[in-house]
Amino acid sequence: MQPINALVFVGDGVLQGSEDFGYLSKAMAVASVAALGVLLNGQGIENVWAALIVLQVTRAAGLGWRYYGGQAAGGPWAEIAKDAD
Repeated sequence: MQPINALVFVGDGVLQGSEDFGYLSKAMAVASVAALGVLLNGQGIENVWAALIVLQVTRAAGLGWRYYGGQAAGGPWAEIAKDAD
């Protein structure tokens, strides 16, 4: 889980540096809902860990999409591509 956490923290930093706070708050809300669904689906410490994994994987997927998603995502790479045109 630590490598996924590292990717999420780096992605957060990049998008915070580009002042993309609106997207970060929406992505965190979606990831929280997904993790809450897993958390409420069972009991025990295994379920807590499963919810944390779902939270971080969902956040990593959202941040990766925003960062590498091109023009549709509107992330930092989209700005670089727009400047190159």
